[in-house]
Amino acid sequence: MAVDGSWTTNAKTPLGPMQGKLVLKTDGDSLSGTCTSKWSTDDLTDGKVTGDEFEFTINTKTPMGVMKVVYKGKVDGDKMSGMTTTKPVGIKTPFEATRD
Repeated sequence: MAVDGSWTTNAKTPLGPMQGKLVLKTDGDSLSGTCTSKWSTDDLTDGKVTGDEFEFTINTKTPMGVMKVVYKGKVDGDKMSGMTTTKPVGIKTPFEATRD
């Protein structure tokens, strides 16, 4: 699948620019892997892929406590882009990534 692999992410968060790492693997339309930020490495849950679009959730440690972050995005070759939504606060953050 187009989303499989290791990706370096860049996001413009309310706490400033943040770089991270996604390691993604598909099995049919299911998506699994890990998401690493400067605070933690988290396993993906509820991951799914439809064509070149993907969605997954992580529960991650932040300076404000554990937050649920939903990622939605699209892959275009060796680039991806999308939006995260941090719940329950509703913060939306754009992100981009390049395949390693």
